[in-house]
Amino acid sequence: MYSENQSRTLELEEGTAGAGFQILRSVVDTINKCNKACRYCHPHLSEWRAEYLPSQALRSLFREAEARGFLEITLTGGEILLHPEFTDILHDSHLLRRTIVTLITNGTLLTPRVVDALHDANVSRVCISLDGPDSATHNSAREGDDFSVVMHTLQMLKHIGVEVTIISVAHQLNYRALPALSDLL
Repeated sequence: MYSENQSRTLELEEGTAGAGFQILRSVVDTINKCNKACRYCHPHLSEWRAEYLPSQALRSLFREAEARGFLEITLTGGEILLHPEFTDILHDSHLLRRTIVTLITNGTLLTPRVVDALHDANVSRVCISLDGPDSATHNSAREGDDFSVVMHTLQMLKHIGVEVTIISVAHQLNYRALPALSDLL
């Protein structure tokens, strides 16, 4: 227990260079375009502009992250699979040896060809957005009906051995169904 008579000294973690803080995880919004219009992602925007971070900038970030001892780089968007240089990004993931790469996607654009490219890349984990155990619940805050597509994507990823994490956004229309989603998975 801390008492007023004791002095507390804040000790900063030493980074790989021996000074200051160390970045453990960097989340990089690679593109601000998405193929979905989920109410919880951009409820007040009618359209996102298709701006993206060039693969050259990501390549530079990968090199710095590796040199400085980042533990993880999480690549997201919008929808990262819409990035016009996505295959270059996957190729550049091989610049990382200690730093792991995670992708966040809504899972609707993963084709067998993209899954094969992920298998050949240095991607440790893919996070898929899934908001319910059935079509009605999953799609309750999304545009379109893509539950079966996302479930098929999960099966494809299972076969290549990449770690998969499910990300669920709890909202008014699905929070009661999230335990059933956990049971399904």
